Amino acid sequence: VERRGVTTLFAQLMLDDIQYERQVATDLKPASYGLTLGAKGRVGGGVASWTAFYTQVANLTYRNEDDFQIPLFHGLGTGRNFADYDQATLKLGVLTPSGVLLQPELTLLRQGEGDPRLPHPLPPAYPTTATLFQGVVERTWRMALGADWHQGRWGVRGNGGVHFVSNAGHLQGASDTRWVGSVRVSYSITWEGRL
Repeated sequence: VERRGVTTLFAQLMLDDIQYERQVATDLKPASYGLTLGAKGRVGGGVASWTAFYTQVANLTYRNEDDFQIPLFHGLGTGRNFADYDQATLKLGVLTPSGVLLQPELTLLRQGEGDPRLPHPLPPAYPTTATLFQGVVERTWRMALGADWHQGRWGVRGNGGVHFVSNAGHLQGASDTRWVGSVRVSYSITWEGRL
């Protein structure tokens, strides 16, 4: 769902396997869900924009008692590749006079130990299975800058940032600082003709 205007609101919600009765052991299974809520808009005369969003995916969202109903392909998720996390992001977009789009970003990511590749817990483990944030929660603060430039058929896109990680590797008290980045250069080829 998205509402467009000076400020645009957007939301997504996925519900799966919600237990409303609490009579037998299988009714204690934690809920599986995913949600995203956000807003975006313009700043000034239209050369700058902002986006803010929050997303959350529960621990068991991409797992199922039946292994044939798990949305994995060769161990990779067919949608989001992670579960048991939430993320809050604030991003600005500024178009410079030279045509470069700059995008500073600030993100907080909290990741539990739940993973779509892990086996689904058995019903006796449901009471001790968290709906969100199983085990030690890893927290990552990301400060990054992205840049995107296109001229004719050429394009260059890059993104780099520093990640400040606490409880790194889901180890209580461990910390880590990482630089993460990527650069992509592209050249577009087009061909037109009649059918």
